[in-house]
Amino acid sequence: MGVFFQDLKFLCKKSKGKVAFPEIIDRRILQAINDMLREDTLDELVVLPPTGELLKLARDAACDDILAKKDKLFSIQEEQPDFEGQVFAFLKKNLKDKPWTEEALNELAANPLYQAGYLLAKGRVDCVLAGAIHASPDVIRAALRTIGKAQGVRAVSGSFLLERDEKVLLFADCGVNVDPSEDDLVTIASESVKLWQHMPPLARQEPKVAFLSFSTKGSAKHAHANKMIAATKKFQALYPDIPADGELQFDAAFDREIGERKAPGSAVVGSANIFIFPDLDAGNIAYKITQRLAGFAAYGPILQGLRLPYSDLSRGATVHDIVACTYINLLRARSFLQATSLRNA
Repeated sequence: MGVFFQDLKFLCKKSKGKVAFPEIIDRRILQAINDMLREDTLDELVVLPPTGELLKLARDAACDDILAKKDKLFSIQEEQPDFEGQVFAFLKKNLKDKPWTEEALNELAANPLYQAGYLLAKGRVDCVLAGAIHASPDVIRAALRTIGKAQGVRAVSGSFLLERDEKVLLFADCGVNVDPSEDDLVTIASESVKLWQHMPPLARQEPKVAFLSFSTKGSAKHAHANKMIAATKKFQALYPDIPADGELQFDAAFDREIGERKAPGSAVVGSANIFIFPDLDAGNIAYKITQRLAGFAAYGPILQGLRLPYSDLSRGATVHDIVACTYINLLRARSFLQATSLRNA
């Protein structure tokens, strides 16, 4: 386990939070909860089924720490018998811009993804994680319909934090936007910088953004490269204090010697830590190659641009990945809370 993960665990021990997992039936989720309860990094686990059901699942999965710390479990159905009706009323009000039948709204209100989103919207939990079972589009739709996008955000995106030993990199977008426009790329980059700056173990290191391409500084001429050039210029104009450059090939952004040959004078070559990919093909393939061949742990996709931390999980996530993603989102919840306090001041 890398230094970044250990820092996350230490910070979550100091400031525990409340989490909801809509996919409690998945054994990896149960084991992750078990591990976090053993480490004393959770304050509360708000569960959707009755506590008895969860304890039976825990016994079957040999999750002894869940059984030993059942006082940390709160069943929302037991706490609020009319819970599903509350979710229905909330969705009916929130989704009034589109025609929904009563039957369709009832179906959504019974869906754990929407129930968890309601809990987050109402402040009952600090964060939600789903995606171990459900596909990303289902998770994202539930998040958008319950908590919505953050103010002024153009595009929701999915980043991965990749860790090996003492090195941490951020790749985006790896999970949402198939063919982002140059303006979408600016939003993806700005939200990635925000994630980096709001994550205490990372904030000690200055974010440096590389807009990636198959071309470096005009080495090839193509509309795809031009998109990254335009996105870089727009980002630099909006955020002049954040080191950023593009278009850059990955080797130029990552390796100083190569970067100084290909892009002399660049502020990020050899030291970039946030990598913005031109499309979902490139981003998704790149993070999986980095994970499987280079031995990096991959935490995400962390959904960026939402009003509150409702985040995705890869369906291939390990127990360790789920624990790390939970810690990341618990720490993100602090920054969301601080931003809300500042707006309301």
